Amino acid sequence: MKNYVIAIVIPLIIALLTWGATAIYKRVRILRDGCKIQRWLDSTTCDEPGESHKSLLEISEGICLSKERVRVACLLSSRIFQSITNPGNYSIWRQEPQSIYEKRGLLIL
Repeated sequence: MKNYVIAIVIPLIIALLTWGATAIYKRVRILRDGCKIQRWLDSTTCDEPGESHKSLLEISEGICLSKERVRVACLLSSRIFQSITNPGNYSIWRQEPQSIYEKRGLLIL
């Protein structure tokens, strides 16, 4: 009887540990990808009209990750914003791109 319990419990423990390790690995990889994307966006974009957002393809080619990994990392990161009007464009500055016609700065009358 004791041998049957050991024969059932040990594989269950191994399966649980394997599942947990896999889940932790995937989560750490997503977090690492998100940090990598954020650093890349910080170095290649600025908070100016027309220069604040990058497309999924540009990010993917810029940091040599697959499109799917970039998409998942961007969507799960709280520091990277996806444009609502242009899905697939991401920024660390703002959710929607500024208008290139909008004047910024002091208004002189």
